Amino acid sequence: MKSKAILFLLLGTVVIGGGGYTYIAKKHEDDARRDIDIALAKSGLTPYVTYKDVSVSLLSQSADVSDVRISHPRVAPHDIAISNLTIDNLEYDDRDKLIGFSATMDEVKIPLLKLLQTSTREKSERDRARFFQNFKTIIGLGYTDLDGTIEISARMDDALQDGKIDISFDVADAGSVGLGMSLTQLRSHFLLRLSELGTSLATQDFTFDRLGEYLQAAAALMDDAKRLQLERIEATVRDAGLLQRLDHYESETVIGGLAQTEARERIASDAHLATSQKLQDLGASRINAGKISDAVEAFVLSGNALTMKTDIRTPIPLFRSGGFIGILPSREIENMDVFIATTAFVVEGN
Repeated sequence: MKSKAILFLLLGTVVIGGGGYTYIAKKHEDDARRDIDIALAKSGLTPYVTYKDVSVSLLSQSADVSDVRISHPRVAPHDIAISNLTIDNLEYDDRDKLIGFSATMDEVKIPLLKLLQTSTREKSERDRARFFQNFKTIIGLGYTDLDGTIEISARMDDALQDGKIDISFDVADAGSVGLGMSLTQLRSHFLLRLSELGTSLATQDFTFDRLGEYLQAAAALMDDAKRLQLERIEATVRDAGLLQRLDHYESETVIGGLAQTEARERIASDAHLATSQKLQDLGASRINAGKISDAVEAFVLSGNALTMKTDIRTPIPLFRSGGFIGILPSREIENMDVFIATTAFVVEGN
């Protein structure tokens, strides 16, 4: 009898505790929904961003936003859809300021072809043809819609001056790209100013009445940007179907057709030539351009991975003063050979 009483007591505790947890979670979900709505309203994005529901997990300290839709009548009239957005790994400093987070966007669907058609709607026939020529191959490969996953994580120090950003894209039936970057001298309000200016330009039609406002905001942003320094770049490209599609595309578009091996060798050779030429246009020597192009060619032939990384001993500036608008890329960034020497930049194809 005593054991049965203890059992009922435990069950009662679980039920009451579960009910309490549900109540607290529901309250957090209401708070999260309210915060999202306020943020969208303040940024002027309410008409362009919608979502279905918000759920909060107190155990994992995460929030999920489902069925996110992004559209804009002028820029993106066709929905960019995100099936689920998860935000977690939230970090705060002693003053309760957010200094770190992770976000995962699952089942992202971007109607690439429709967006391209919209962006060229007001262009002349000649400009439209030239524009689409740049996307001829990717559209020809069947990537009219891009589906995949996007992951972002960011972390700043307690002084809100040094930060790390990691971004990865995984595109279905194509491949993945991972990019890591570390910045120093990042003023706490820089990202806020960048977001505000971007939102303003995206959600409002440009008018000369607002030109002074835009220039003032841009000047403040550039003043902060001049202090930015680069500490690290890491990137990895992996194949997951793209090269196979390229093989088929190449064999289908060349008169007489090509065997798969011949198609891949031709693609690798073209990639080597194009990469080398582009790098030399950016100031790289033939030797440096050749090393990187060899890595790209090896990646196309093997289909494994293409990795890029730096070994920066002293952070380098991203921008410098000068020019009509008061800011230019730094000399370490502007010239490819100087960038390679300063950052010990290497590219390897596996």
